[in-house]
Amino acid sequence: MKSPLKTFLILLGALIIIIPTLFGPNGIRGILRMNKKIKEVKREIILLEKKRDRLKLEVSWLETHRDALEPFAKQRLFVKKKGEKVIVVIKREEPNQGH
Repeated sequence: MKSPLKTFLILLGALIIIIPTLFGPNGIRGILRMNKKIKEVKREIILLEKKRDRLKLEVSWLETHRDALEPFAKQRLFVKKKGEKVIVVIKREEPNQGH
């Protein structure tokens, strides 16, 4: 027969090992949380790389089409020549009329 104290100590030792393994910062939950964060960051990197590639193409196009540079600067960057005025049109969405 095992003594109750010996059984208690074995269970206590097992809990001392299992609880940090499951719930500690380097435990299973921590690893799963970090894996989720890694996936999110990888997705963000992909999106940023795509944006960078689009911007590189845009810069390259503007470098080869100098005549498009002024309209681009005016429309996208709100750049103006001396004496010109910039008018910004803000579109409002019409409320849905139940259609």
